[in-house]
Amino acid sequence: MPGTLLIRLKGLGDIVHVLPSLQMLRATRPAEPLGFLCQKPFGAIVPASLGVKVFELRAGATFAETLALARRVRCQRYDRLFDLFGNPRTALLALLTGIPFRAGFDYRIRRWAYHATFTPPDPNLHLTALFGQFLAHFGCGGPLGHPRLEWTSADEALARELLRGRGRPLLGMNPHTTYPSKAWPLEHYRDLAKRWHAATGQPVLVFWGPGEEDTARRLVADLGPARAFTHPALTIPQFVALLARLDLLVTADTGPMNIAWALDVPTVALFGPTTRRAVAPRGPRHLVLHHPDLACLECHREVCPDGRCLRELTPDLVWRELWAKHSSPSVHLPPEAGRVVSPPENQEIISDPPSDHGHGPQGATLGIQGLAGGPGRGGPPLESSDPGWPFLRSPATGAGLSQNGMDGRWGAADIALGNRRADPSARRAAVFLDRDGTLNPDPGYISRPEDFELFPGVGKELRRLRDQGFLLVLVTNQSGVVRGLISPGALAAVHTKLKARLAEDGVTLDGIYVCPHHPEFPPETVPNLCLCRKPAPGLILQAAADLGIDLGQSFAVGDRMTDVQMAVNAGVRPVLVTEAPPAIPPIEGLAVAGSLREAVDLILGHPRAGSGDQDRVAT
Repeated sequence: MPGTLLIRLKGLGDIVHVLPSLQMLRATRPAEPLGFLCQKPFGAIVPASLGVKVFELRAGATFAETLALARRVRCQRYDRLFDLFGNPRTALLALLTGIPFRAGFDYRIRRWAYHATFTPPDPNLHLTALFGQFLAHFGCGGPLGHPRLEWTSADEALARELLRGRGRPLLGMNPHTTYPSKAWPLEHYRDLAKRWHAATGQPVLVFWGPGEEDTARRLVADLGPARAFTHPALTIPQFVALLARLDLLVTADTGPMNIAWALDVPTVALFGPTTRRAVAPRGPRHLVLHHPDLACLECHREVCPDGRCLRELTPDLVWRELWAKHSSPSVHLPPEAGRVVSPPENQEIISDPPSDHGHGPQGATLGIQGLAGGPGRGGPPLESSDPGWPFLRSPATGAGLSQNGMDGRWGAADIALGNRRADPSARRAAVFLDRDGTLNPDPGYISRPEDFELFPGVGKELRRLRDQGFLLVLVTNQSGVVRGLISPGALAAVHTKLKARLAEDGVTLDGIYVCPHHPEFPPETVPNLCLCRKPAPGLILQAAADLGIDLGQSFAVGDRMTDVQMAVNAGVRPVLVTEAPPAIPPIEGLAVAGSLREAVDLILGHPRAGSGDQDRVAT
């Protein structure tokens, strides 16, 4: 029976682009033997369901090993060989197999290893199409689909375990490349990871492959566990299963870039010396970025003494483009439902606090500045060499939240109120309150006011806080809005009832702040990024800017670890309300209470930062 052998020695990403051709050959020749030869271990990317016999040659193989592999291929008695790589080694391999018909690219002396050659009309055609065009030239063409990848249920279970307890959205970074000129600088990845954490409250997942672990772990160590984590050594199918769970991947021109494209994981692909048109991820979910005007782009040098093409592709530019493409659609709520965090064009989230004069150390301009299109509009850009805790900055005045000396966290030392700066003596402490599970039972999405009731005694406990001068601010994730499970009007009705019930105990909320977003909704625009979904600090920071809150003297109370993480990210003291404390890592300043009453006792018993033990927060 006739059979076909395809050769594409490396790399992993290029082999992803061969998969549509293998899929097509299997569909058009279902009973025909089909083989594929590549470098070890890349054959693991070929789906077992295709029934392809995979031959692997290790990198640096001796001539004896090459000859032994050719003998194994001969035993299969293929009658067609298509060399889709065309370097001297694969040309020699093709010749040694003795297959009756051998075809390859028309490359110099290598052409003599083949019976027929192919010269592509457009050598920079996207690889998937180029390989299909090659096969069609020799009468083996057919419709090409999207590459399909497979992994086992055990691979899936491992991926789930590695991400257990991790939140969404999940950003992956692959800071490695096969040669130096393709690499985006490691300090740029570090900067981007800090911005991501400052905006979303989530860490990034740093990927690595053979020979790359040390670099990945150094990056994770530099960023710290709040901002980054990584994985153990993985097989290729395990790597694929883990990458499939990302919301977004940032990478240079690498194998993981092509895997993410095959998986339809939204990808930010950063290009310099390689040809974008040949390999860049295609489709509306992906973003391909490169230097705007260098004449030497796509030079194909493996080592470049200049390196500006990727060095000058700054984190600022990448961050702005990333956020402009993937930010959540606007959701408008009635005033009674609560306040939504201002969109980026109305404020800036900067990743390091300014000095008293609004500037940090000299360095690259950092932060989420003018996310929806261009730099922020108010005052000079903040400069910093090490972005960390996030804070708000008013575009009207340049005012922001600055360090207040409370255990290294940030307080509202310089928040603009309207067109004037807040008088420091007028700043007040606040308690930020989660809603569902903290103030009221959490049966799921509460979409009707008749389904909403406070826990007994909530009003009286909040009155104790109010009597001691605390502002009371509700901060709540309500993704049921964007999911279509709760209408904005229904949310307004629920919160109207909430306020009425609290009023019965003489309690008024100073603000209600709502995140109506979710990374997975709407599905057609995944990932939907926002500044406010817990554990992002946006709800607290917006309230601080609106109400003149001293974050260093404030607390956040909630029943989930996302509430704790939000508090830490915003620089307020977290209080976790739970009857069964979960296993949690040590978190400085975290208090655990068995009830809302205990939480209030803890807050009222806490001394003011920088004062004597008897100096309490008061009106």
